[in-house]
Amino acid sequence: MTPLEIIGLVSAVITFIDFAAENVAVLREVGTSGSATVKGNKDLTRRIKLLDERVSDIRSCGPGWARDIHEVRLLDLVDEYNDLTVKLLSLLDRLKSTRKRDVLWKSAKNIFMRDEKNTLVQDLDNCRSRIHLQLTQVMRHDFDRRLDELGNQGHQSLRELRDLRSSAKALELQINNLRHVPEFLEQLRATVEQSVAALYRVVQAQVLKEVYVDGMENRFEEHETTKKFLEDWAGPKSLITANFFFWRLGTNIQKSLNGLRRALLCSVLRAVPAMVETAFPKQWKQAVDGTLLNITAGDVEKALETVLLQPEFLSSHKIAFFIDGLDEFDGDHHHMMKVLLNWAKSYGDNIKLCVSSREWEIFRQRLRSCPKIRLQDITSRDIKSYVNQELSENEEFTDYALTDPRVLRLVDRLTDKAEGVFLWVKITLRGLKYGVLSGEEISTLEERIEALPTELEKLYQSILNDIQNGAHITKADRMTAMRTLFM
Repeated sequence: MTPLEIIGLVSAVITFIDFAAENVAVLREVGTSGSATVKGNKDLTRRIKLLDERVSDIRSCGPGWARDIHEVRLLDLVDEYNDLTVKLLSLLDRLKSTRKRDVLWKSAKNIFMRDEKNTLVQDLDNCRSRIHLQLTQVMRHDFDRRLDELGNQGHQSLRELRDLRSSAKALELQINNLRHVPEFLEQLRATVEQSVAALYRVVQAQVLKEVYVDGMENRFEEHETTKKFLEDWAGPKSLITANFFFWRLGTNIQKSLNGLRRALLCSVLRAVPAMVETAFPKQWKQAVDGTLLNITAGDVEKALETVLLQPEFLSSHKIAFFIDGLDEFDGDHHHMMKVLLNWAKSYGDNIKLCVSSREWEIFRQRLRSCPKIRLQDITSRDIKSYVNQELSENEEFTDYALTDPRVLRLVDRLTDKAEGVFLWVKITLRGLKYGVLSGEEISTLEERIEALPTELEKLYQSILNDIQNGAHITKADRMTAMRTLFM
């Protein structure tokens, strides 16, 4: 049986035991007093019929679901109880009377058949006790089996599973000293609720593991001021932040829309795990049944849309997406921008997007109406100060500056080409200082700066090419390239 089937069976049998206990108490009173009346027998008949219906509900599951000796034994006990029910109904039917002249005879007969009724009452009581003990065995065996299965699957919910196993063992120990059925049922209900909660947490973790993008939390740090602004924006709603960066040198998923959607969706579902089943109903069932999960790019796209379209979700949450490196996306940039802009427009003020990229024309055009910050506008003064400080410590450069004003243009040009990236400046300055030290002409230095790529990857590749392709460059150029790369 699956966990949900076990839980359904337990609920049905708990209802069965509740009603059985009440009926046994009534029957005991009748058997003890010997004062059964036509009305009393009718009431008992009604009770037994209702109980018979509950037994039929359990039997309607059929023997097909029973897959071990404990479950088969439980069905046998249900059948035994049903047989006793039929016997008692038959006995009560023989005691019915609708005519006044038969009342005296029926009353006498009721007294004579007291022993038979008492025997049936005792049998029913014993059978009920065996049923709730067998139910404990079924629950314990199923808990152990499910816990072993989950352990073999390598889930990270070990603490919860250990707690669940301990609860099952504790319940088994308490059964031996159990005297009151209501207390037992309350304990059993608590264990069932605990098992359901543990199952949900494990299934949620398993589905999220299949959605997760490796390394998606890298490169991000929280800025307290920004976080405070976002919390003010969210107001009474819960704030969810989600991050992703495209990486051209990474795996396919790290530079694709599928990876973007997975990272954002995973962050949202981690914050609101109750939405996992809504987002992935098919995969949720697979996880519950213990079958292999399969989450495709189409599933992720549909799941993200499903979550964002839930009225109760956006009525209580606001989301901020931070997406870095749009230029490193490996695909159709026009389509990517269409997706991002659609997110920004479709969900009103409930979603904010903060994206970053190099200043490619497509991004300038598609985002021209959006608020923006250019990194170089913020860092250009600091970069220029850094370049001046580094070069002023070089005596050759100082001598150049006194004789040729074009040297100062080198500082401005380096600052402009850096586009706000300090690492680019630091790398190129090494080569420039070595060129000045080697006595290169200003015009040569200007040409060298103009030839440098603005992207870091291409810059490194250019330096490596200068080192490897030594046939067409001078020894001084090769030395400059090596110094730039390794210093």
